[in-house]
Amino acid sequence: MAAALLRIVDPRAAPPAARLAGGAGIGEDQTYDLLLAVGEAATNAIEHAQEPTQPYIDVSAAIEHGRVRIAVRDYGQWRERVPSMDRGRGSTLMSAFGEITATPSPEGTTVVILNRVAGQRSATPTG
Repeated sequence: MAAALLRIVDPRAAPPAARLAGGAGIGEDQTYDLLLAVGEAATNAIEHAQEPTQPYIDVSAAIEHGRVRIAVRDYGQWRERVPSMDRGRGSTLMSAFGEITATPSPEGTTVVILNRVAGQRSATPTG
């Protein structure tokens, strides 16, 4: 499946994303879990991007080899956070629903969420 790009300028974009997931054979429970993880990644991108060069974030999603890959990208600079007792649980939350990587760069930060599509076996390409 080709990657889908969703430029988030309005947080009410979750219903179309849920329909997209359902059309790809992702079950309702897994869709909810992924939307929760994506919502957290998007919230972090909006809240923590320092001096963004663009006023939006990009969310892309693809299903390949039985795995969902969702990327959330901001256009700001990375800033290390000071540990806090009442904040900082987003990474733990996202990790409950997939493998998470965060890659900062001078052009922005990209968070990738990987998750096996429930009910499908991961196919390894042969070559």
